[in-house]
Amino acid sequence: MRALHTFLFIGLTAAVIYLWFFRKPEQIVTVHETTMIVAETPIKRLSSFVDTHLDKAFLPLEAKETLMPSQEIVQIRQTLKDLANQSNSAQDKRLYLLGVSVCNKMIEAVSVREQHNRRLADMRRNPSESLLGKEDAERKQRFFESNVIRSWEEKADALRKQIRLKYEEMRLLER
Repeated sequence: MRALHTFLFIGLTAAVIYLWFFRKPEQIVTVHETTMIVAETPIKRLSSFVDTHLDKAFLPLEAKETLMPSQEIVQIRQTLKDLANQSNSAQDKRLYLLGVSVCNKMIEAVSVREQHNRRLADMRRNPSESLLGKEDAERKQRFFESNVIRSWEEKADALRKQIRLKYEEMRLLER
């Protein structure tokens, strides 16, 4: 009997050590001496994703920093879409659809930024030529580049406002 108690104690200790040191950072909840893993809900995943990566989606053009991981937001969107289709509760369905909308706007922001980066790179690769000389050509080049940059800044501001509004609405509905 003593060997069984020792075996159970060592097994439980090993399980707790494994969960504490080697598991991914998930919430660990102890309830009545039983340890269980609580998975993060898709809404919480989206919230932490938006809090972490919102500014990365709106970096200036040609920024050297790493961008937002697009694949993760696509996965979160698909999970939320599936949950919205499966949900019977109107409030839950609305919450999930708001989450999908936030994901769509984040993906749109990355796409618009990439388009503007491509336009800017194309302009720099194929500079305009002017009959009036090199100085005039450089001035035109700066003018067109500044238009692309200004266009990105305007669209980025509009998209950021849309994302924040939908995100705040989602957070209010979540509570």
